[in-house]
Parts: sequence; structure tokens; C-alpha cells
Amino acid sequence: MVGTAQTPIQLVNAWGANTGFWNLLAFSMQMALVLVLGSAMASASVVKNFLAKIATLAHDPKSAILVTTFVSVICCWLNWGFGLIAGALLAKEVARRVHGVDYRLLIASAYSGFVIWHAGLSGSIPLTLSGGYTIGEVTY
Repeated sequence: MVGTAQTPIQLVNAWGANTGFWNLLAFSMQMALVLVLGSAMASASVVKNFLAKIATLAHDPKSAILVTTFVSVICCWLNWGFGLIAGALLAKEVARRVHGVDYRLLIASAYSGFVIWHAGLSGSIPLTLSGGYTIGEVTY
């Protein structure tokens, strides 16, 4: 209330009206579905086997970081929920195969794909623009 200079009633209405809390629940459910379905896809045996084959490309710590980063970027470009889980699964597999790799850096490289996800196929702005909006309408 102090930061927005609103009365208690205005604040409650902001969370309870049509544009408030209930729309937040719908958005939360969409995000939960993206993560659950992305996790299901990344955990499928076909994808796990593919990630295990990709992990064999890493032979030393430097190649381990490069392979993990590259694959994570591609997966996050396809879908951020899929990339989140696939990057972590790949990092675990690479860590098993490459001794001496810094696991903290490997995990950071697995999540570095998030740098690209907003411009990918599941990015909010590209999807909104494909719906016929202009850039000015998207940023409001």
C-alpha cells in the first residue's frame, strides 16, 4: 500500500478483480504445464538415450562445457521447459563421463541456454507477434 499509494480496498480489488489473482492462476497453470510436459519429454527414454550419445562427444573438461552449453542452447530455443530439464540431464551424464570437470560450471553451462529461449519457438514475444500484434502493443 505504501509503494503504490492505494487504499486497502483498491489493493484487494487489484488481486481479486478479473485482471488480478484469477488471471495469475491461469498463467501459473500454463507455466506449470510447460515445466511438467518439458520434463516428461526430456525424461523420455528416446531423449535420454540421445543425450547419453551426445555426452560421449565430451572428452575433457573444456569440451564438456562446450557440448553442454551448445546442446542446452538448442534445447532452450525449442522450448524453455524442455531445455531446463534436458540441460540438467545432459550435465549429469557429462559429469559421469568426464572426470575433473567443475560440476558448478557444468551446471551453469546447462542453464546458459536460457540466454536464447526468449527468442526461440516458445518465447512470449515471438508468439505474441505471430498473433498479429505490433511491437508497441507487445511491450505494454
